[in-house]
Amino acid sequence: WLDSVAVNDIFLGIYIGLGVAYGWDFVAKYVLATYLIYGVWLTFMTWMQHVSEEVPVHTSEDWTFLKGALSSVDRSYGPFNWITHNTGNYHVIHHLFPTIPHYHLKEATAAIRPILGDRYLKSERFVLFDMVRSLIACHFVEPASGHEAYKSEYGFASNQGESAKRIPAPAE
Repeated sequence: WLDSVAVNDIFLGIYIGLGVAYGWDFVAKYVLATYLIYGVWLTFMTWMQHVSEEVPVHTSEDWTFLKGALSSVDRSYGPFNWITHNTGNYHVIHHLFPTIPHYHLKEATAAIRPILGDRYLKSERFVLFDMVRSLIACHFVEPASGHEAYKSEYGFASNQGESAKRIPAPAE
């Protein structure tokens, strides 16, 4: 961990040096803004690949490598697929075989899909629609048959949890 701290200190020194040499506006525009964009995109993609009503959530007693690997969703990010080397739209295969190079993900997914059958999760919906759907439906997990399932606090959600059922729905 000392190596990591040393590298972070070196970069912090570089950023301070850039701020002193070129101004803090330069650092905000070219360093902080790019980190923010990258961080938001990475968080969004990771969340969308792993959080959905359909994704089973396994307890520690029930979890296996295969069940964990299949607890993700392939979904298209439209024109951004090429930027991420198709890691979002071919994400399930990445979990099963993490050493497959990005240029073989499509071919490997096509080969494994028939074997996985209904265990393979893919969303054909527009990714922002799925994001709103997950924001509404995935607040916590409750026990379900053989695993746990995402549930919602909202009384109007189709997968409302037990705690949401105790909250009366708004009057119309």
